[in-house]
Parts: sequence; C-alpha cells; structure tokens
Amino acid sequence: MKLPTPKNGAEILLYSFFLRKKKLFDIITKEKDVLTPLKLTSLSLSGASYNNAKKMAQSWINKNLEVI
Repeated sequence: MKLPTPKNGAEILLYSFFLRKKKLFDIITKEKDVLTPLKLTSLSLSGASYNNAKKMAQSWINKNLEVI
C-alpha cells in the first residue's frame, strides 16, 4: 500500500494512525476469518447495507458452524 506524500502535520498524524490501525487489525485477525462487505457503501446504516451484512453473516455461519 502506498500513501500519498503528506502536505502538513495533520496528514502525517492521519496516515500514521491509519497505518498503526491497519497493522493492529492484521495482528488481531491473523489466521482468522474476517467478514467484509461485498459492496462498499457510504451509507452504512441503510437497510440495504444491513440486509447485505446479514446475508453475508448467515452464509458464513452456514458454511463454518453446525446449525442446530
């Protein structure tokens, strides 16, 4: 991943925070399944986003867990 050259101190802090967050996410999720949305939307609280996430979670549960 290549980040653009920062123009000021605020961008330096923003990019360093992003890289630290990404590294922490990689450490936490190492050797684990991660559910990510199929379609990225700007409206994360919309009904369509909820339904897509619910379908994704249900398919993961059906594939990886024994449903009683």
